[in-house]
Amino acid sequence: MEGSYAGVQTPEAYAALWRGRRETGGALLAAGAVAWLIHSVLMIVGLVAIFSISLTNANAAAQSALAGITAFIAATVAVLLATFLVGAGLLVYQGGTHGLTAHEWWSGVTHSVSQTTQMKAKTGAVFVILYGVLGIIVIGIYAGLMNSASNLETTAVLNGLKAILALWIVASVILIIGSALVSSFLNSLRVETATLQAFSGTGFLAYSILSAVGVFLFAGSLLAIASNPLSAQIGLIIPILIGAVIGLLVVPIAGMVVFSLLIAHGLRLRKLQPWSRPAPGYYPPVSSSLGPYYALPTAPSMVLPSVPMAAYGMSSPPIAGPYQTPGNPPPPPVDVPPTNPVASLAPPPPAQAGDANWVLRLQGQIEGLERAVNEQKDFLFQVERSLVEGRIDNATFSNIVRNRTSRIAEFEREIAETKGKLSEKPAGRTGPEPSAEPSDEIDKL
Repeated sequence: MEGSYAGVQTPEAYAALWRGRRETGGALLAAGAVAWLIHSVLMIVGLVAIFSISLTNANAAAQSALAGITAFIAATVAVLLATFLVGAGLLVYQGGTHGLTAHEWWSGVTHSVSQTTQMKAKTGAVFVILYGVLGIIVIGIYAGLMNSASNLETTAVLNGLKAILALWIVASVILIIGSALVSSFLNSLRVETATLQAFSGTGFLAYSILSAVGVFLFAGSLLAIASNPLSAQIGLIIPILIGAVIGLLVVPIAGMVVFSLLIAHGLRLRKLQPWSRPAPGYYPPVSSSLGPYYALPTAPSMVLPSVPMAAYGMSSPPIAGPYQTPGNPPPPPVDVPPTNPVASLAPPPPAQAGDANWVLRLQGQIEGLERAVNEQKDFLFQVERSLVEGRIDNATFSNIVRNRTSRIAEFEREIAETKGKLSEKPAGRTGPEPSAEPSDEIDKL
């Protein structure tokens, strides 16, 4: 176990703790995306209010200006809240990724979230929260200038404005770094858990870069003017206007799209399960008359042997069921081992000379045994999912794994023996056993 927690002593308790952290972290990420979406909407509202100022009616102009300023203030509060929610969500969620571990029974590979991926989430959270902290500092400096502007000299006011613009540029760079780490964390998480769920932070990174471009053009040009107002070039007005359009119009529109998707991604992260991809050769079961929890396995790519298995003394391989039907969780498997865990798979009788079906019969037996092995592995995959989702306990899981792996080992031994018989040449004489020296018999003929 990764670390120790008070009141947590069993694997089931650890699994519940980590699942709760993932659900809480995903909810915080979704809430942060909602707050950032509100920020984008309010920026558009404020821009519309400013441009709707009437030039002929003083009262209407004052109301429009007040509405625009209020919308911008609310948007600023929303984005600051969003940064802390997203940062907290990342920190909480990475603490629950210890439970995202799965084992591939068909390849023997264990998948888990690496410490590098967890560190990306922690570092990204720090940078996103730092962006919000810098925003609070900028607001504090601006409020101080507004309250004491009449008592300050021009140089002090310019220094205050330069500090605000410089912090704004630095904050934009920090947001790019944070969003890049968040995007890398989500991409690594999707790869390492091998999930089919769609979530990504690429849109967040593109949003941050676009926002930084607008800030560089707008705040960078203003900083150049404030640093040397006497020799400022008139050409800086063009990048200022372009930066204002990007920051007030393009970035909010992009934010409405990006954070709408990020809300869905956060909700998907809450229910993320490891290794959601099916095993090789696994096909969704079809419905049957055995009940809602059972279904017969179907494998369109598998060709059944043309010779009946009973013709050469082999019983049908045991069905690995229960199989999970979509929308219905499988019942907990019984932890009592069967009285006869391995079906009797007697080898076919020795082939007689001239038996044309000898090879076909052995190939049919091998196909049946390999199909039985795949069914056992598919069932172990379902049992692993049941353990991760908390539907069975560890004792039941261990008992089932022990019984099923012994079956798989027996089947594989039978496959090896049958392939060994297949590599032998059919006997050249009649008798109970194949001839050990068939070449002598053929030479006499």
